[in-house]
Amino acid sequence: MGAGHLVPAGIVWMQGEADAFDSQAAADDYRANLQRLMDLLRAALRVDDLPVVIGKITDSGMSEDGTVMDYIKTVQDAQRDYVKSDTCAAYMTATEDFGYLDDGWHYNTEGFIRMGTEFAKAMSKLEEKCGK
Repeated sequence: MGAGHLVPAGIVWMQGEADAFDSQAAADDYRANLQRLMDLLRAALRVDDLPVVIGKITDSGMSEDGTVMDYIKTVQDAQRDYVKSDTCAAYMTATEDFGYLDDGWHYNTEGFIRMGTEFAKAMSKLEEKCGK
């Protein structure tokens, strides 16, 4: 390809906190929305087996009842099931032991650095597996 052409290498996806916080209905819709979005992104990029790494959302527990996102299990199940159903997808779960900022929503600096490293490791393994 000539200069100026982008060649997609993969999709790194870290999202779902609002779906897990908002309502059971939003969490229930997450599964279909995730599948549809990844299908559309792959179609738009014209690479049906483009590697996808999904980052596991986690809960800081920084609320009065100990759970910020009441519907997190539904979203995590959808993330895990998506990866199980797609041979060119991986689930990056290192987030399980990341630290949080005082806001209870965002990872601390060390967590963000580790997240980037873990996403890169997962994508590298997928690229080998998917022949990219």
